[in-house]
Parts: sequence; C-alpha cells; structure tokens
Amino acid sequence: MSTPVRTELLALLRLAAPLLATGLGYMLLGVVDTAIVGRLGEGPLGAVGLGNNVFFTVSVLGWGWMLALDPLIAQAVGAGEAERARATLWQGVWVSALATVPLTLLVMALASQMGRFGVPAETVADFAPYLVARSWSLFPFMLVAACRSFLQGHEVTRPLMFSVVLANVINLPLSWVLVFGAGGWSGLGAEGAGWASTVSTIVQAVVLAVAVRARWGEHRGARPPDLAALRKIFRLGTPIGLQLVAEVGSFAIVGVLMSALGTRALGAHQVALMLISVTFQIPLALGASTATRVGHAIGRDAPDDTRRAGLTGIATGAAAMLFGATFFLLTPEPLARILTDEIGVVRAAVPLLAVAAAFQISDGVQAVAAGALRGAGDTRWPLASNIVGHYAVGVPLGAGLAFGLGWGAVGLWWGLSAGLTAVAIALTVRFWLLTRGRVARA
Repeated sequence: MSTPVRTELLALLRLAAPLLATGLGYMLLGVVDTAIVGRLGEGPLGAVGLGNNVFFTVSVLGWGWMLALDPLIAQAVGAGEAERARATLWQGVWVSALATVPLTLLVMALASQMGRFGVPAETVADFAPYLVARSWSLFPFMLVAACRSFLQGHEVTRPLMFSVVLANVINLPLSWVLVFGAGGWSGLGAEGAGWASTVSTIVQAVVLAVAVRARWGEHRGARPPDLAALRKIFRLGTPIGLQLVAEVGSFAIVGVLMSALGTRALGAHQVALMLISVTFQIPLALGASTATRVGHAIGRDAPDDTRRAGLTGIATGAAAMLFGATFFLLTPEPLARILTDEIGVVRAAVPLLAVAAAFQISDGVQAVAAGALRGAGDTRWPLASNIVGHYAVGVPLGAGLAFGLGWGAVGLWWGLSAGLTAVAIALTVRFWLLTRGRVARA
C-alpha cells in the first residue's frame, strides 16, 4: 500500500530532526575552535581559518565518495537485502582507505607550498602545522561518513547525534589545553586546535563503529575489496564530490570578488554567510533524510512512494526555509550583532540578509532536491546543474551587477540568489521527470 503524504512527512521529520542536531553540532565544533584560537591574535586566527578552508575543500571530494553509499545502502535496506547493505558498507571502508592516501598527500603538499601563493610567512608558520595535524583526521572523517550512511539507511540516527555531542564535550577542554597548555606546558598554539579536531573525529568514528556493530547482525566478518563495487562507488560519488566543490567554489569566488569592494563589504559578507550557514543545516538534514526515504522506496520497487517521498521532502524544505527568510527580513540587525559589534559591518550586512531572505527557499529546494536525486542514484545531473547554475548564471550575473551596474556587495549576492534558483529549478524538474515511471536501482 502506498504511503500517505502525512505518514511520509512524519517519517521524514523523525529522521531529519536528529540529523539537524548533528549538523548544528558539527558547526559548534568549528565555532569553539575559532573562539579559542582567536584569543591568540589575528595571525593564528587567520591561519586556522585558511587551514579550515583548505582542509574542507580537499576533504569534500572524499565526502562525495562516501555520499555514494546513501542510495546503495538505502535501496538495499528497502529491498530487505541486509547482507548487501553490510557488504556495501565494507566497500565504503575500503574506499576510505584508498582515498585517504592521495587526499592526505594533497593536503601535505598544500601545507608545504602555501608560501608560494603569496600567503604571509607569519601566517604560513601557523597554517602548515595546523593543516598537517588536521590531515590525520581524513581517514576517521571518511569512516564517520561511511558509518553515517549505514546507520541513516537503517533510520538509526541517535548514535549520530550522540557522537557529535560527545565530540563537542571532548573538543572544548582538549582544544584549550593543546592550544594554551597546562601545568607549566606552554601548549602548541594554533596547531593544538588541529590535533583537538583530529582526536574529536576519531572519537566520533569509534562511537559510530560501535553503533554499526550493534546493528550488524550475525555476519561480522570483514569483506575483501570488490573491484566492481569500488568502481560503482567512485562512479556515483565523484560527481557528488565535484558538485560540492563547484558549489563551495562559487561562494569562494564571490568572497574574492567581495574583497575588492573593501574590508567592510568582506566583513558583512562573512557575517551574512555564517548566518545562512546555520539555516542551511535544515535543508541539509531534510536532503539526507529524503535521500534515505527515496532509496527505501526504490529498493522495495514502489514508484508512487518514490515520487511522494522526494516531492514531500522538497516541499518540506521550501516551507522550512520560509522561517529563515522571515527572521532575515524582520530581525537582520540583531542577527548581525550576534557575530560582530562593528556598527559599519552590521549596517552593511543588513541588505545582504534581505537578499538572503529572497533565496532561502531556492537554497532549501536545491539542497533537498539534490538529496532526492542522490537517493535515486542520479548524481551527474546535479553536478551539471550546479556548474551551469553557479558559473554560467550566478557568478557572471553577480559580477555584472556589482561592478558593471555599481550595485556592490548586494549585486554579488543577487548573483548568488540567481544561481541557486537556477539550480533549484533544474533539480526539481529533473526529479519530477525521472519519477514519472519506475526508477531503476543504482
């Protein structure tokens, strides 16, 4: 029997709520590290900020490969194929091991060569040790992602929330001690924050591995690498990773263009970006939940449920982001004051938050629609849509409005809005057309 919309919505929200808490917990880890290192001064703070950006840009490709497990595991669970789900997770572990080597080498190379890109020597002095320390978290980071796919595919999300809470509990005192020292030891400075993040990630990996083992069932033996399965994961996951890089890259380009408008515009941009990052955790959680629900429906060969799960998720994402839009429209100045006391930056952020309110719905729809397509095993269309939407529409339009028409920072943000709207339309239409009939398993 097909699942009614109300039942589907309740199932979606039950799955999304812990994932939302998990996403906010991840953000809190970054906020704590920034706040602690910020006490060392502007130099270490800038080095850690740059290190985080570089680490995220490299690791996001590995995260994309792990997201390929979402449709494979969810569809196996939906079909009642527990053994296939377990085997897929093992192949994800092998992908983690294989991918860690080149990704770590890339991080190390960037750490050693950053001075060649014009970064000041005093920044490199803190940047390189911090990034090297963070590089040791790549393998556990990918294991966390693999375990997340397995647990999420079984709709077991409490361990995810518990792991990030425990990581935050450990990270705060550990980061403080490693950065500033204790008992006569002077500490490691910015490098200490990198090691604290690595330890926190290892703790998360252990917690989730224990949760997976509890869910594993009778067959606990290791699975050897399966070349066909590995190729499938890389084939599905590479477009996801490149899509994430494309999206992150568009915001990075806007940040560079914003710097040409002055420090006040750049500060306002960072404030507005941080605020929309918080609201974006909602569609991220809904997108992950929708991927699972769509995968389950495809696994049990239920076309009507597949379509209903995706469209319910997309509609819920649009409705949820109305709340973010309302806050940005009604209370922009108080929200900006949470992050800065500089009145000039606050006033410059207010019009950016008005633009942010305009694209909240588009941002929510594109995130959830990408999740729906991921659950269906369609990862190439989202990549193409992001490249066209951001680089053929968003960035060029924003640059034209900012510098050609003199709209400044607001023009760049209207470009972002147009790019996100184009992506949202393309992904929603794609899912609508894809689910008019039966969707084959990934």
